[in-house]
Amino acid sequence: MHKRQNGFLVFEFLIYLFLSILLVTLCLHWAINLYVPMMFRSRQSNTIVSFYAACDLIARDIRMAPSDRSLWKKIDPSTLIWHTNDGDIGWFYNDQGKLTRFQGSYDATAGVWHKKVQSTVLQSVDHVSFTVSHGNKDRVSEIQKVACVLKLKGDSSYHTIAYQVAIRNRKIL
Repeated sequence: MHKRQNGFLVFEFLIYLFLSILLVTLCLHWAINLYVPMMFRSRQSNTIVSFYAACDLIARDIRMAPSDRSLWKKIDPSTLIWHTNDGDIGWFYNDQGKLTRFQGSYDATAGVWHKKVQSTVLQSVDHVSFTVSHGNKDRVSEIQKVACVLKLKGDSSYHTIAYQVAIRNRKIL
């Protein structure tokens, strides 16, 4: 009679190995299927929060802008630049999808910034437009409000914000 030895057969080992690999593969598949959409939603929500924060920054700057038209150095659909007591402030949208805030000294005749501090506020912008509204017809030299439209690039959908900011009647000394 042969005594049976303690241990596993090679066949039993292969079955256990196959089952463990199958279990680990299924767990990894499940984890990846949860992780990828969660990261996508997290990135999307961070972008939207940055988008709203940029809108708040623009609104804050515009509210603090002077209402006197002569203190505004450049007004076009993608650029706003005005003079304050601390220097010049400007918002610029370029074709690469960046919304940038400048602060420093702007030479309107040469169209160049000197001693500027540049901050890229938002990077995934599809479209920005600024529209400046003057007061009534008698007061063309006074700016009343600025309308802003921002359209954010998205993977499958666009987020658009359109708002108007009233300018307080501030005088720069």
